[in-house]
Amino acid sequence: MKDIRTGVIKTLLLLSTSLVLLSFFVIIPGEAAEWNEGTVTIEPDAIDPLFNGFPKHIERPGSTSYFTLHFHNSHTIEQTLMITIADGPDGWPASISSLLTIEPGASNTSVLAVTIPDEILDTAINYPFRVEAVAMESGDRAYILAIIGLEAEVDHQLTFTDTGERLETVNVYPGQQLYMEITLRNVGEMNDLYSIEIDDHNIGWDIQFREGGQEIDIDLKDGDFGSTFDTLVLIKVPDTTSPGGRFTIQVHSTSTANELYGIGTPNDQLSMTFEIVKGSSISLDPQTIYVEVSEDHTTDIMFNAIHSGVRSSSFDPLINILLDGTAQPGWAVVIDGDGMGEIGVGEIRAFQAHITPPEGISGTFTVQYGGISDGADVYWASSTLKVIPSHEVEILSISGGPFNRTDPISIMAQVKNYKDEAIAVVLQVEGAPEDLMVQLEPSAINMGPKTTRTVTILFEPLDRGDLETFDVNVKLLIPLESEVEGWTTVSNMSHSVGFLDRPNLRIKEISMPSRQLYEEEEVVINVTVENTGYLTASNVSISLYELTWGLSRPLISSTYVDIPPGGTVDLTFKWQASPAAKSVVAVVDPKELLDEDDEGDNEMLYPVSITKRPITDGDPGPQDGGNVSPGVMVISVAGAVTLTAAALALVSSDAFRYSFFSAAFPLYSKLRPQKLLGNKLRRRIYVYIQNHPGEHFRAILVNLALTNGTLAHHLYTLEREKLIRSERDGLYRRFYPAGYRIENERRDITLVQRRILDKVDEKPGTSQKVIADDLKLSSSTVNYNIKALKDKGLIDVEKVGKSTSITSIEDKR
Repeated sequence: MKDIRTGVIKTLLLLSTSLVLLSFFVIIPGEAAEWNEGTVTIEPDAIDPLFNGFPKHIERPGSTSYFTLHFHNSHTIEQTLMITIADGPDGWPASISSLLTIEPGASNTSVLAVTIPDEILDTAINYPFRVEAVAMESGDRAYILAIIGLEAEVDHQLTFTDTGERLETVNVYPGQQLYMEITLRNVGEMNDLYSIEIDDHNIGWDIQFREGGQEIDIDLKDGDFGSTFDTLVLIKVPDTTSPGGRFTIQVHSTSTANELYGIGTPNDQLSMTFEIVKGSSISLDPQTIYVEVSEDHTTDIMFNAIHSGVRSSSFDPLINILLDGTAQPGWAVVIDGDGMGEIGVGEIRAFQAHITPPEGISGTFTVQYGGISDGADVYWASSTLKVIPSHEVEILSISGGPFNRTDPISIMAQVKNYKDEAIAVVLQVEGAPEDLMVQLEPSAINMGPKTTRTVTILFEPLDRGDLETFDVNVKLLIPLESEVEGWTTVSNMSHSVGFLDRPNLRIKEISMPSRQLYEEEEVVINVTVENTGYLTASNVSISLYELTWGLSRPLISSTYVDIPPGGTVDLTFKWQASPAAKSVVAVVDPKELLDEDDEGDNEMLYPVSITKRPITDGDPGPQDGGNVSPGVMVISVAGAVTLTAAALALVSSDAFRYSFFSAAFPLYSKLRPQKLLGNKLRRRIYVYIQNHPGEHFRAILVNLALTNGTLAHHLYTLEREKLIRSERDGLYRRFYPAGYRIENERRDITLVQRRILDKVDEKPGTSQKVIADDLKLSSSTVNYNIKALKDKGLIDVEKVGKSTSITSIEDKR
């Protein structure tokens, strides 16, 4: 029985070992073929900028790029090279010499010319062209990638054709049909496809483009020719619309190029505001422009009411007496034919007014003619009326205001003495609110002959609160000429003290994660905006910018809101953290279109700190999705403990992961590079390897946050299409850009050892202490890896006093 058990165990051990070894040899692919290492090589021109070893030009659509390529023949015989452009984006014209003869050990050059289409392209960042050269004598071949990166401004503008403005207010009447001419202009550097859409805010009007509907698509070229599109917005105001209303519609445009590339202006918009007026109008026309009248006397003034429009209207005439825009009380005004009457279309009706100033009033006044109509808009007119004082002392004028509600309140009264002798006068103020203290400087004046004096009247609020507009009456008094002591009023004037009702916008708060942010991390930014003024801020713009170390301010996002007096709004923006950002800046009303109490608190800055995500190297560690399959687990459980340990060690290596997850991928036809890199995730992996040559599977997995199967699939595809190559390095498999040269003796070193070797190459004769300080490694780690590099024959270590001198073996050669 014991022998049977022993035989079974041996059989299981042998079977397990065979299965593991067989799977190892089956699923690990062969090494990728090495290019550019035969007798024919291709190199870029020395003056061309390089992108991971390949020439790269940054160009705009519509331009032509020229790459100078150097072809070398290291063979002992003359070679004729057949040169082809193996791959390139569809629709991109490209040319290069097809044949090139090179003497033994000599070099020659050729120029690759690529024309970039002037149109919207796909969303790839870099566009590679693969140039291949085949030696017709020896059969050797080489290739190089020429890369073109796109760079272009994307921007557009919507304006009204006749005015070139962006905001417009129009008076319309019920039943009216009108049109607005607008222009869309492409001010970018590439052709773009735009969409223009009407947003009528559900007001129920018939609004559409001349082309029909409320949305149209336009393809515009860049430059001067074909860069503009003119159209009409046709508008019909319903007959049922009530006069006095105010409606706003918007026409906004969006850019397809912005949606693809994420640069430039995403949208633009025009606002059209319609004031609904009545369908008819009545204009007042005074027949006398200037009239003089003595104090306490009556004067007669003639004026006409002229009707125009679409229908007859009622009319009740009115006359106001004003001084500096303020209505004056106490005047007697009688209009012949006073009362509501009907005026027909095109009729001119005459009126006569009898005007008597109050006692003690003198000065120059404005007579304002108007009226009330239920079917027409009334356009007022005015004339001038001068009242000559009987006492030859008068208040000429009162000025001051309107005031900000936080400003000191003061008005100025101007007094004139027309006499050839001096006279004492006193000013009095009536009608001020009870919670205001009134102070005159001075209140009693001794007026000299033919002099003019100015008196300041101060109002000091006991409690400003919600201070409202108020009217005051200023009286000018002189002594009585009889023996009875006293004063008599010889002039008085009213004045309205008004206040500015304006909004006052301010950025109250910016909130976002206070920790250090990672590059390209999506961050939610909350912005609170407050209106501390006394008027609603309508359609106000709020924008979020990114302030870079170069002091540029690219726009992150913007929106429009309404904020009532005393109200706040909370807005949420999304931002991808940029490595160039030093702050984010919130701005309300960035173009200062609104009149505010205070423009100095419209901006707030929030500093940010951006860093790269950490790169993990060293021990691969456990992986999600990297467990051994159930079949292998059964074999391992059945095997010996030592066999299980060996199998687990093998599975934990990323060389095994790559081989395991890529072994089952089927073969399929060769892909063009532009289609191959059109996949965003695959392009992301490809760019990462270009920027991190020699990175191993585990580090790529962690830094790009991918799963084993997904990463292995895309690495396998890129390597099969010869855009990358890989090398086995112990438990690791490292990945390099195609054509990247790797010295044989340096392939089996760790990343830390490679960093140390680079430092030795940079500073021949350096010491272990300097390396530890420069690379911020512990002395024990440096000492261990220095010994490993010395054992591999890559460096030489000599004792110099109490220090060491480390040099590369290659330098000594």
